[in-house]
Amino acid sequence: MTVKSYYKNFISIYGALAGALGAFPFLSELLPEAWAQSVFPPLGAVEPYSRFASFVLAGAITLIVYTMNTSSFVSSKRGRSKSMWLVFTIAVIAVIVFFISTQAFVRGIDIHSAGKRVVVSVGYDRTEFARTTFKDDSDEEMLRARGMSEEEIWRLWTTKSIIVVRSLLFLSYLIFILSAVAFVSLSALFDKLGAPPNA
Repeated sequence: MTVKSYYKNFISIYGALAGALGAFPFLSELLPEAWAQSVFPPLGAVEPYSRFASFVLAGAITLIVYTMNTSSFVSSKRGRSKSMWLVFTIAVIAVIVFFISTQAFVRGIDIHSAGKRVVVSVGYDRTEFARTTFKDDSDEEMLRARGMSEEEIWRLWTTKSIIVVRSLLFLSYLIFILSAVAFVSLSALFDKLGAPPNA
């Protein structure tokens, strides 16, 4: 099977699904702020680069799947089934981690004067300045008092905690997207190859 014939199989529902999943990072910019965080996590200054990296890697996954067309698992029904279940399980775990991380570390503040909602990610450990100034105030109260800018976020939460949280958000999101694209790509590959020669 050639690369050309493999990708021809993407001119179908497989291609539509893979394309939609791969484009998720950019589609989120077209959605309202309240919905956008579910499609791509707020990552501050590195967000544009993270969107591009997600898109490129999603495309690369389709090619990696193609290179598996001569692998031993492709020749058996059991191998194909196991590979699909493995990728699906990874995607589900990644979604769960992403959901939990979003609930724990993503904060949204309504700005009524502007009629919009601003969503940001924060750290898990406050700086000495934040502990002294705000004591038992909630994250939302601190953000309302200091503002939602990146400068203020880095002033209120420690550098390490912000980096760890945003890395977790991005990696869990990325693993989900790549696993989902891999699932669709494997489906396209198996469909193109036809029934496996071995049971």
